[in-house]
Amino acid sequence: MSGFQIKTWWACSTEPQTAHSAIQTGRYGRGSLAIIPSKQDSIASDAIVVGGLDGHLRIYRPSDSTLTPKHLRLQTHLQAPIIQIAVGKFSSQDGVSVALLFPASLAIFKFIDAESSSLQRLYDLKLPAPSANFVHGKFKGLSNGQEQCCVQTQNGSMVIVDDGRIAAEASFGNFLVPGPMCFHHTSNCIILSNSALYVESYRVEQILSSAESSKAMQPVWRALIGENITHVDCITTQFEVEIVVIGQQHIFTLTESGELKRQMIIEVETACCGKAFTSKGDTFITCSTTGIFKLFQNFQLEWAAQAEFVPVSIVIGEFCGIPGFIVSIDASGYLIAAYLGTEIRPFKRLSERRSTERLDLSRSGSQTQLLKSSNVNSLGRAHRSISV
Repeated sequence: MSGFQIKTWWACSTEPQTAHSAIQTGRYGRGSLAIIPSKQDSIASDAIVVGGLDGHLRIYRPSDSTLTPKHLRLQTHLQAPIIQIAVGKFSSQDGVSVALLFPASLAIFKFIDAESSSLQRLYDLKLPAPSANFVHGKFKGLSNGQEQCCVQTQNGSMVIVDDGRIAAEASFGNFLVPGPMCFHHTSNCIILSNSALYVESYRVEQILSSAESSKAMQPVWRALIGENITHVDCITTQFEVEIVVIGQQHIFTLTESGELKRQMIIEVETACCGKAFTSKGDTFITCSTTGIFKLFQNFQLEWAAQAEFVPVSIVIGEFCGIPGFIVSIDASGYLIAAYLGTEIRPFKRLSERRSTERLDLSRSGSQTQLLKSSNVNSLGRAHRSISV
C-alpha cells in the first residue's frame, strides 16, 4: 500500500448516471483510450479519444480542470463495438489519422482539428476473420512514410493492412486463443504471446513471404514465460529497446533476441499499463487490480500512489502546456486526467537501504535451542495426555 493518493486534475463520466447504471458497466477495455497530440492557441492541449464496446466514440479536450460542455468535442455512434483505438499516420494524406478496430473491419479516419473536432472516414477495410487486437508502426519493406497495422484475428492469423489494402495474411503454427502483442521497431518484429505461456517473435518480412504459402509460420525465437501473460510492450531504455512481459506474478524483460534480462515479482495482478517518452528513456506505468499506480524509470520503482478506482486503460497526455498527465478510464466509463502530486518516493530502493544492526549469531543460536526444547516439552505433554 502507498501513503499517497492519485491527484485528479480533470474528470468526467462518459456514461449518463441512471437508476440502472449497474447494467452499463463493462463497456470499456484495454484498447478504449488514445491520445491525439495537438495544440490550441500555440499551447499543447491533447485530445482524448474514448471508444466503447457499445459503439460510441467521444473526443474530449480539457482546457481547464473544471469539466464544461465545450470539453466534449465530438460524440458519435459507429454502429459496431470498438475493440481498440490507435493514433498515427495511417494514410498518405497529411495530418493525424485514427484507426478503429471493429469485430469485422478496420477503419481509418482523418482527424480534423477545428472549433469542433471531427473525423473524416478514409476507408473501412473488411477483415477475413473476426478481429482480436492490432499493433501499428512503420514496417520495413512496406513503409513509405506512413504506418501500417497488423491485426490478430480470432482464428490464429495475422493480417497486415497498408493504406486501405490487405498486404499480407499468414497463420500461426501454434495457436489456441489470441493474446497480447506489440511491434518491436528496431528488429521489425511482431512480438506475440500465446496460450502455451510462450512469447514468440515473427519478422514482418516473414509474414509477407508466408502469405504466398499455405504453411504455418514458425517464430524467429520463443521464450517460455511459464505463467498467464496479460500485457506485452516494448520499452526504450538508454541502451536498447527491451520487451516487457507482464504475467500474473512477475514482470519480465527480454532482449531483442528473446533472452531473459531481468525479472521482478509483483504482489498483485496488473490491471493495465502505459508508457511515456522521456529523454532518459520510456517511463513505464502499471496499475494493479487494487488500484495502486506504480511508475518505473529504467525498471526501478520511482513512485506509487493509490487510486479510488481500478482503470482498464492508461495513456499519457499533455494539457494546457503541462506534460505528464496520467489519463485513465475504468470499465464503467469513469475518465480522469491525474498527476503525481508529490516528488517524494514512498519506497526506497533495496540498494539504498542500509542496516545499522549487526547480526548476533550466538544469540540467534541460543534462541533456536530454546525454541526446540519448548517444542519437545510440548510434544511430550501431548503424548502423556493421549496415553492416559
